[in-house]
Formats: sequence, C-alpha cells, structure tokens
Amino acid sequence: MKDPGRGASARLRRARLWLDSAIGVHVLTLVAINLLVGAGYVQPAMTAAAATVLATGPLLVLLWYEGRHPSDSRPACWPARALVAALPQSAASGLVGGGLLGETVGAPWQQGVLLACVTLLVQVGPAVLAGRMLRRPLTPELGETSIEVLVKIRSSRGVPGWLEHGDVRLTDQAIITTVRPNMSWKAVICIRLADVAAVDARPGTSEDSPWITLGEGLAYDVPPGDVVVIRHRHGTRVLPVHDAAAFADVVRLRVGTAQGSLSARSFQDTEQG
Repeated sequence: MKDPGRGASARLRRARLWLDSAIGVHVLTLVAINLLVGAGYVQPAMTAAAATVLATGPLLVLLWYEGRHPSDSRPACWPARALVAALPQSAASGLVGGGLLGETVGAPWQQGVLLACVTLLVQVGPAVLAGRMLRRPLTPELGETSIEVLVKIRSSRGVPGWLEHGDVRLTDQAIITTVRPNMSWKAVICIRLADVAAVDARPGTSEDSPWITLGEGLAYDVPPGDVVVIRHRHGTRVLPVHDAAAFADVVRLRVGTAQGSLSARSFQDTEQG
C-alpha cells in the first residue's frame, strides 16, 4: 500500500493522537490504583484486592487478545476494546475513590459512582473519537490508506446503520461481506482486491434481487436506495450498503492502489529474475 495523501495522513495523525490518549488514560488509571493500594490507602483488604484485580486483570487479557488479533488498522473495533478494559477499571476507580473521599460531598457510594462514571468517560471517549475520525466522513482519501473501512448493509427494516446486523469491510486485501441471519450463524463472502475489475454505484433495481442467497432457501432482496456494484473475476456482486456512492469511491481508489502495488511488485520480481 502506498503512502497516504496529505488529507488521509492528517486524519491518521489525529486519530492516533486520540487513541494514544485513551491508552494513556488506561495506563495512568492502572498505575494510580496500584500505587494507592500498595501504599495502604485502600481499606479493607478485600476492597484493595478487588480494586487491584479489576484494574489489572482485564487490561492484561485485552493486551493478550490484542496481540493475537491486532486492531491497529480496524477503527470500528477501538471503542469496544476500550470498553472491555474501561468497565472494570471504572469499577476499581469507584471502589478506591469512594473510600478515599469518604463523605466529603456525599455518601461514599455516591462518590464512587461519580468517579466510576468519570473514569469510564475519559477512557472510552477518546477511543470513540479516534474510531469515528477514520469512519466519518467517508471520503475517497481513506482508500489510500490500509485502514479497514466498515459500512453497514441496508435492510428492508429501514433502521439506522448502527442497528443493522450485516456489514461490508474493506481491508487492504479484500472486500469482506458478512450477513448475520441470526445470532447463531453468519455467512461471509470475500472478494480479493486483485480480482476486482470495476466498481460502480447506482440505484438498486428489482433485477438485483436477491442480492445474496444463503442455505435453506434464505434470500435477501435489495431494499430501496443505491447499491455498490463490484465486477470481479468470478462474477458480479451487488452490495446494498449505507453511503453507497461514498463507499464506492473509497473501494475504487483502494482497488487501484492495491493493484498498482501488486503490479509494481510483480515487475520488480521480473526484473530481479
């Protein structure tokens, strides 16, 4: 993937700044709680032990999971992963803060709840802003990056995109469509960027239905609105996604960038051979 343009680079820097801020708050919370517990400020011992476990354990598990499933190029994952560590750390902050502040303003439990809410906000908020910065607005410059771009599949229910179950993910190598008929299973269709011949956006028609057919006679019709049409080596795929025109622009540029890089590598291999 070639280096992103100036506009994309600026968005990446701002998103990275917010994401680093979220990580920094997590680390500071961990250090502060363990210092207070180690200094004996948190009593009784059961409260101190619970605060230590809540502040440390989930964050270590998240770091382990992040090592196995990196999310550095998947901004849609950042808020959820921040929340996984933020919830227990917020509870730990509430336990510690409620006991330390006592009845300075209100009851200890009120102080704890307030501090837990503040901790949750300052930990998750930057991650949400970082993820949104690379998801909205959906502009062509995102196609110059290797950032995963996710859009939701429209359904006939007419609900907002964030309530939809299916999605299309554009990675640096493929277009991955995921349809979830129910909570027990999902269907995944992958189109390699190297196989894409053309990308268009146009109004959906009745001839596009069903746009996907799954097992047991389950088929999905195209809801009203625009669709993205992917012509590739093995056929044509219609994708009824939200922001179809904008997503098509991103895909088109990402495909051109990926195929250009692939051609350059093939040419270099030929020259070396």
